[in-house]
Amino acid sequence: MTVERALADRRLVVVLGPGGVGKTTASALLALRLARRRRTLVFTADPARRLADALGVPLARTPVRVRENLHACMLDPKASLDALVSTYARPRERDAIFASPLYAHLSDAFAGSEDFVAMGDLYEHVESGDFETIVVDTPPSRHAVDFLDVPSRLLRVFETGAVRWVLRPGGFLAGGAASLLATATSGEYARDLAGFFAAFGRMFEELEARARRMQTLLGDPASTATILVAAPEAAAVRSAAALATRLAERGAPPAAVIVNRVLPPIDLPGPSVPAGFGDLAPRVERAARLYEALRAEEAPHAAAALALAPAGARVAARAGGLRTLARLEEAAREL
Repeated sequence: MTVERALADRRLVVVLGPGGVGKTTASALLALRLARRRRTLVFTADPARRLADALGVPLARTPVRVRENLHACMLDPKASLDALVSTYARPRERDAIFASPLYAHLSDAFAGSEDFVAMGDLYEHVESGDFETIVVDTPPSRHAVDFLDVPSRLLRVFETGAVRWVLRPGGFLAGGAASLLATATSGEYARDLAGFFAAFGRMFEELEARARRMQTLLGDPASTATILVAAPEAAAVRSAAALATRLAERGAPPAAVIVNRVLPPIDLPGPSVPAGFGDLAPRVERAARLYEALRAEEAPHAAAALALAPAGARVAARAGGLRTLARLEEAAREL
C-alpha cells in the first residue's frame, strides 16, 4: 500500500514523533508525495526553520508556493496573535492594544505556546478551502500526542464557569468592569487594559467555535491521519512505542510508520580490496566492517519501530541526510 492510498481523502495528516527523529524531513517527504495528486500544504511549527532550508524557499505565516500543487508555511506566534486582534478588535481598540505593555507581555507568553497557536493557524488553513490536504509538522513537545488534545484543553478552559463569567461577551471584564476600570484608574495603561478585555470578549465566542470545529476534525479518522516517525535507536523506539500506545488508546492508530535515518546498504569493497586502493586497502576494509557493524546494531531497533504499525498500515525505512529539495523529491518517490 502506498502512502497516497493510506492517506486517501484525509484533510489532515499529523506527523508525530519523539524529538530528534526528523519529523520535519518526514513531513516534507509526505507533502511532496501527496502533492503529486492533490493541492497540499505543509505547515511546520519547528522554530529551527529546517523545512525552509530543505525546500529552498523563505517561509512565513502566509503559505508560499514551493512547486505545482505544493505550498508551505511556518508558525509565527506573534503574527498569529496580531492577526487575531486585528480581526476582532475595533480599529481604535486595536491601536491601543498593540501599543500596550500588557500586549507585549502577552505576545511573549503566546510565543511559548506553540501548540495552541498552531491550532488557530491550522483552523484558518482548513477553513480557507485552498488545500485538499494539510501535512502538519507538530511543534517540538515532550508529549507529542498532546497536540491532538489542544482543542479539548481549550474547550475545558472556555467552559470553566469563572472564565465564562469574566471573559464572555458582556461578562465582567468585557463589559461594565472594563469601563469602570478605565474611569477609576488614571493613565493610558488602564484605558488600554479596558480596551483589551473588551476586544477579547468579542474573540471569546469565535475562539470557542474554532476549538469545537478542530476537535471534531482531529477526532474523525476519516478526516485526520497520524504518521509516527521514529529512529533506529533504543531511546527513540521506546518513545515512539509510548506514542503508539497513546494513539491506540484514542482509537486512532497511526496510518503509517516511518523509520528515519536508517543506514542504507551500499556497495563497499569486501574482504578482497581492489589493488588500486594501494596502502589504503586495510583502512577501507576496517571502514566496511565498521559500517556493517553499525547497520547490524541498528537493525533490531528499526524492526521494533516498524512493528509499531498496526496491521495494514504503511511502513517505510529510509536514510537521512536530505538537505535539498531535489533530494527530498527523489526520496518522496519511494514512499
